[in-house]
Amino acid sequence: MKRKVKISDFADWLGLESEDIRTAKAIVDVSDADGAYTHLEDMGEYEAANAVQLIWFEYGSLEGALKAYKEETDEDESQVDKLNEAVKKYRRLALKEQIRKVIKEIDHERQWKDFVLDNIKLDDYEDVDENKPLESLMSIIKKEVPYDIKKMGKLGGIKKWLNSVPGAIDIPLSNKEIRDLMYAFGHDNAKDGDMEEVKDVFLTSIANVILGGD
Repeated sequence: MKRKVKISDFADWLGLESEDIRTAKAIVDVSDADGAYTHLEDMGEYEAANAVQLIWFEYGSLEGALKAYKEETDEDESQVDKLNEAVKKYRRLALKEQIRKVIKEIDHERQWKDFVLDNIKLDDYEDVDENKPLESLMSIIKKEVPYDIKKMGKLGGIKKWLNSVPGAIDIPLSNKEIRDLMYAFGHDNAKDGDMEEVKDVFLTSIANVILGGD
């Protein structure tokens, strides 16, 4: 009688944890390998992202990885059906968590966009379109710090511009104001976290909004 492949043995062969393989498969099944890898990286699920890279990028598919495993270990029972059963319940939970995180991320993006739009100040500038505030703001930044943008890229140049007390947008300047705003926007570590890291997230969040309108 042929012995079925154990997911724990398959995971050990790959140098992965069984749970990371299940997580990777659940996300790949509702997306694709490229999308799953990017999303898992963004969520900080680096081990599961590594599972996607190793199985789907190196072997082409889960079936391909299992085939290689069976060829090397003389196992010839497919593990796909067993994995499908194992992830059915987990997939539902994973999807709920994924949806919750995506919704939270969207809410944060809306918060930052509303904040930026509410605080753009174009009154003292010429050749701007008040109906296109983000595009106008980006145009101002390109004129004021062209060298920084060329040297550091758009994101880095915008962050440096924001840190120079710009006149075209009204943003918090003191550490306390920045911490209070970040905490209000759901960044729980803003109260006691490293100020340099908190400020970098603050500047990056605003810069991403500006870039999104460019």
